[in-house]
Amino acid sequence: MTRLVLASASALLLAALAGCAPAAPVDEPTPEPTVAVVTPTPTAEAPTVVDAIVLRAESIEIVSEGQVLDELSALDVEQTVDGLTDVFGEPDYEAFPASECSLEFERWIWLDGIRLDAPTTGIGVFSLRLFAESLTGAEGQTVALQGPGGEQVGDDLSAFIASSNPSYVETYESSDIVLLEIGWLDSGYTAGVAAFADSGIVQNMGLPIAVNSNIDC
Repeated sequence: MTRLVLASASALLLAALAGCAPAAPVDEPTPEPTVAVVTPTPTAEAPTVVDAIVLRAESIEIVSEGQVLDELSALDVEQTVDGLTDVFGEPDYEAFPASECSLEFERWIWLDGIRLDAPTTGIGVFSLRLFAESLTGAEGQTVALQGPGGEQVGDDLSAFIASSNPSYVETYESSDIVLLEIGWLDSGYTAGVAAFADSGIVQNMGLPIAVNSNIDC
């Protein structure tokens, strides 16, 4: 009887000790390092600034760093006025009555350097003239005024005039009108971008200008 009790007590003690044994370790997942996702901040594009106005045979190019941003038609007065106003600000404006040699027309002038004349009736094309080498734009930048080959007021075109086709040059005592780029051709005249030169020096440029047209006025 005593042995049975001792055996039972031993069994209970072993069971208790077994319950107190440490549990087998549980594998924990190795934490992964956190990767920060950096969203790039978009770079603001520099505003496009017009730095040149270039006369072509039948249009006016608005240019920035050698790239043509817009092309204004020589047949569209409203588009040209709006385009030049965007670059230089509001122009001076004046209306003129009809005369013996002209229809009633309107005139816009930007900074005394660009002049645009257009018939009020809308008949025919306008006449645009450049009287300066450059002007200050609405944003304070310098805007070059150029012909199709980079010509500017003050340039010496003596050699160009001498080598030009005589039909593209209209000569007076000491001055010449020479076509720089041909636009319109007619049986009686040729028109396009022209330079008005005195002793070879460009005084102004314009389009569309007819050369050797035999027009009295």
